[in-house]
Amino acid sequence: MNIRQTSAQLIVAFLGGAGACLLSNQAMASPADACALISQAEVGTALGVAVGPGEHLTPTQTSYCTWHEEGNEKRRNVKVSVLTEQQYQLPKSMTSGPSVNTPETGIGDEAYFSKSKGMVYILSVKKGANYIRVQARSNADALAKANDAANDEKDKDIDRAIAREILKKL
Repeated sequence: MNIRQTSAQLIVAFLGGAGACLLSNQAMASPADACALISQAEVGTALGVAVGPGEHLTPTQTSYCTWHEEGNEKRRNVKVSVLTEQQYQLPKSMTSGPSVNTPETGIGDEAYFSKSKGMVYILSVKKGANYIRVQARSNADALAKANDAANDEKDKDIDRAIAREILKKL
């Protein structure tokens, strides 16, 4: 192979790699809108109370959305996040520390619950190349006292219901 052919191959390889990087960065710059994955009515039904419209963390942070209970300062809520594969995998790989991870069957291609001490359960779900996280807080006094086992189970049921609604659209 002569120098001209080698140079041409290097340029093609470089441009191909640069194009892949541009496509990757473009995809990351415009993540899915978490608020569009499920309706306000569907969230309210799952949570069992009227909720306001979904709110992004910031106008440009559309991969995260929260729906808050209307008329309660302590506010029950539901949070949905669109994740990258790395964000999905990281908590699952932690086998020690304050967090507990348990597999969940029957939701998406793979799912697991995680919980840190003093926090509520969080359901992370994979379906195809899509990754989401759902976190419900159904305890009306959640900021005043910790959840008990009954509240934890209720939160997990809400997480499952929300995830199943979202998965119908993915």
